[in-house]
Amino acid sequence: MIPFSLRPGPRRGPGALPSGDPRVAAGLEHLRRGRFEEAAPLFEAAFAAAANPRPQLAWLAAEARTAAGLKHFHAADLPRARGELERGLALCPRHPGAGEYLARIHHRSGLPGAALAALECAAGAPAGIETQLLRASCLDQMGETSAAERALDRALALGLERPLGEIAEPPGPESPESRRAPEAHLEAPGYADHRCRLAVRLMPRWPREAAAHLEAALEINPRYLRARIALALICLQLGRVPRSLELLERARELEPGYPDVLAWLGLARLRSGDARGAISTLERAACMRREFGRAHRFLALVRHALGDEREALEEARRGLVRERDVPVLPRSVRVPGLEAEGSREDDLHRAVAIRPDSPDLHLALGRHRGQRGALHEARHAFHAALALEPDYAAAQLELARIELSLGRASVAETLLARVTLGKPGWVDALALLGRTRLLMGRARDAVLPLRAALRQRPALEAARADMAWALQALGPGVRARPAWWEPSTSGA
Repeated sequence: MIPFSLRPGPRRGPGALPSGDPRVAAGLEHLRRGRFEEAAPLFEAAFAAAANPRPQLAWLAAEARTAAGLKHFHAADLPRARGELERGLALCPRHPGAGEYLARIHHRSGLPGAALAALECAAGAPAGIETQLLRASCLDQMGETSAAERALDRALALGLERPLGEIAEPPGPESPESRRAPEAHLEAPGYADHRCRLAVRLMPRWPREAAAHLEAALEINPRYLRARIALALICLQLGRVPRSLELLERARELEPGYPDVLAWLGLARLRSGDARGAISTLERAACMRREFGRAHRFLALVRHALGDEREALEEARRGLVRERDVPVLPRSVRVPGLEAEGSREDDLHRAVAIRPDSPDLHLALGRHRGQRGALHEARHAFHAALALEPDYAAAQLELARIELSLGRASVAETLLARVTLGKPGWVDALALLGRTRLLMGRARDAVLPLRAALRQRPALEAARADMAWALQALGPGVRARPAWWEPSTSGA
């Protein structure tokens, strides 16, 4: 979560960039590609050499140092992370990203006073649940009990009122600006994954529009877990708690071993008034994955709501020390666990440089590359995701698409057979497996996965067309029964 996008012209960086200095252009290219250690000295040199230094150069240098520090933070190299972040603050003393992450490092190092001082540098940025819990933990370590409880109050209020942070809606229902969502009113694609990615891009400014797209995605594919989670979080943010609970309960049925679902379900139960149910759900999530800090942070909110301040502070400490879910993308995408869905390729380059051990980021980067036709680069990204998580079904499916596009149908079939074995109800994988076998000249083998896909989603046009080709290849005797893949009414 770098608070401001690492693009030319930071959102709050003053002034315009000077033109004509090759160091600035080279620094921006390094920054775009995630080469932070190379970018920062170029910005610093340009700033030092300028007769009339622009504050934005110092800002960009601080951004590069902050990103480098966050990279070392995720690699658990706290001394190097501290050095980069301190240098970033020296360049730009009010840089919120550098202050926030330096505070986290000081907290882990047992320096609560230094952590609170660093948080003051981030005072201009919106404070989320994590920041308030960090403040509470530091104040408690310094013996400031009343102030720590007030920080817990603020964290709880944020968790109940704005669990995704600051999502700005349009000015009002009758305002022209509210009707000018450039992407929201475009003809939306009929594919569930496209709807989901569009919704995540719309979410920061138009959450209600985003929710409508996600509802449509679930109508297309009711088993689409990521769309279900995203919709549940928007509903939680918008105060539609019963709908959020319904979505998360169904998500838990689809993926009972996914701790993120349990964490958000616990928060939704707290917001519905079921604090005891929230505790049992969050404790299960925390047991599933030791380093999953979000479950402990939400447990801190529930303990505080029940008046158990000491246990709340202990859970907050666990959630901050074990934190492995610190996002690395700009604040403009505020869907925890789904940050990569609506991000640009340049953002993902930087995110992968900061967090190379995240399969989700490699997957999203590969999708972007595939969409612009860079098939070999996409293939490399999907292989990187699978090297980190060999059973990552989404990466296997995307890699199969690329292999098929590259003419490697047998490799694609092997990947898809593995996916459908683990997820026999995944319509997209079944349909692609059928198409792959059809392209390999094995029409008879293509029929079974196509039939399974069409039984679940009869309106899937691509699968219907492939089935028609398969039936034609099998001869007139089969073509005489064009609807034979429809579900049987006899129960057979």
